[in-house]
Amino acid sequence: MSGQVRGKILLGALPTIAPYFLPEIVRLFREKYRGVELILHEEATLQLLRGLEENELDLALISDAAPNPRIRIEKLFSEELLLCLPADHALVRQRVVVAADLEREKFILMQEGHCLGAQAQRFCQTKGLHPQISCRSAQIATVLAMVQAGLGVSLIPEMARNQGPAGSVVYRSLDGTPPRRTLALAMSRQRKSSRCVLELATFIRDHRQKKAALKTAS
Repeated sequence: MSGQVRGKILLGALPTIAPYFLPEIVRLFREKYRGVELILHEEATLQLLRGLEENELDLALISDAAPNPRIRIEKLFSEELLLCLPADHALVRQRVVVAADLEREKFILMQEGHCLGAQAQRFCQTKGLHPQISCRSAQIATVLAMVQAGLGVSLIPEMARNQGPAGSVVYRSLDGTPPRRTLALAMSRQRKSSRCVLELATFIRDHRQKKAALKTAS
């Protein structure tokens, strides 16, 4: 019994990460460590960092965080943000799509406070675009539904690709230097992590490395 990993883990994650990145990891981790109770909290990055600082979270999956002396932030990987279009949009038939093609498009973004919305806006600004925001939502699924309804376009993380009904939206990679986001693992520097928390952090790192190796091999 002394060699078993047991305990409770309070895991935080962005709502733009949790439903796409975590289900397989949680399933495999629970199969290996059946004595661990895992409780998931979905919040924006600032709330997740506050949860780590106030010892309300043990570990968090975040994006777009500034350096923090109280938080250890470890980059896991980066991924492309794909242009998401209604299936009947004119740009779907265009062989190459560049940022300048989006000048007059209406955008559907995540709500303010969600880093994905800020990342999309920053990309537009670096390209000299002034995006017209049609509407905002707190969920990627709702953003995709709005795109499907023809209310605008959006930039969606690659991991969330193909989450809408088949054929309802089209994903395109922007030519040139496409937008990306970086995902990171965050832990408090102010307290010692339990063994089960450290095991989960290692598990997440190893799982991601295996996935990256398989993608490279294919």
